[in-house]
Amino acid sequence: MSSNHWADNHWKETRCLVKLKKETESSNQKVLDEAYKVMNQILYESDQEPWSEYINTLTLKSDELYPHSLDVALLSLMMGAELNYSEKTLMEIALGALFHDIGKRLISKRILNISGKRTREEEAIFQKHCVLGVRYVSGSALPESSRDIILQHHERMDGSGYPWKLTEEKINEYTKIVMVADMYDYFTTSHSMRSWEAFRLIRGERSSYPQNYVNVLERVIDRFDTERG
Repeated sequence: MSSNHWADNHWKETRCLVKLKKETESSNQKVLDEAYKVMNQILYESDQEPWSEYINTLTLKSDELYPHSLDVALLSLMMGAELNYSEKTLMEIALGALFHDIGKRLISKRILNISGKRTREEEAIFQKHCVLGVRYVSGSALPESSRDIILQHHERMDGSGYPWKLTEEKINEYTKIVMVADMYDYFTTSHSMRSWEAFRLIRGERSSYPQNYVNVLERVIDRFDTERG
C-alpha cells in the first residue's frame, strides 16, 4: 500500500491542508510522506489494534470531532517529521493526537454543541473529556506517552490548563507538540482564521504554549501556506 493511500482517502476530511499547497518542494514532500506513512500504518496496517474503529466512533458524536482529530494528527506528525523523530516516536505522537478528543464520545451532545460561553457547570462537564478519554482507551495497547497526550492536551505551560493544572516540567514532551497543533487547527478551522492570525494569538499567550514547538509548526506551515508573506 502506497504512502499516499491515506492521503487519497482522507484529503478532503483533513481540512487544515485545504489551505496548504498540494504542489510542494522536495523538503515539504518529505515531511508529508513521513506523516502519510504513519497514518497508513495506524488506519490500515496495524496488527495490534483496529485504530480506525476507535477514530470512527468520533463521527457518531459530532461532525467536527473526526476531521479535527485527523487535522491535529497530521499537523503533529509534520512537526515530528520536521524534527527528524524516529518512526516509533511519530507513531506514539500520532496515536495520541488521533485520540486526544476521544473522551468527548462520552460527553453529551448538548454540552458539545454549545456555541457560546458555557456555564460553570457545563464547563466542568466538558473538561472531563480528558480523563474520560484515557478511560475510554484503557483496554487498548496504546503507549503510555499517547495516553499522556489524551490526558494532558489541555494543560498549559504556566499551570493554567486542565484537568490537573500541570506546569511545563510535568507535561509530556509529545503532548506539547499536540497542544500547539490542537490550538492552531482550532483557530484556523473552527474560527476560520488565517495562519498569521492563529500564530499571533498563540504567541500572544507565550506563557501558555511551548514557543519552541510553535516555531516548528510555523516553519512547516510557512513552506506551504499561500496566505503568508
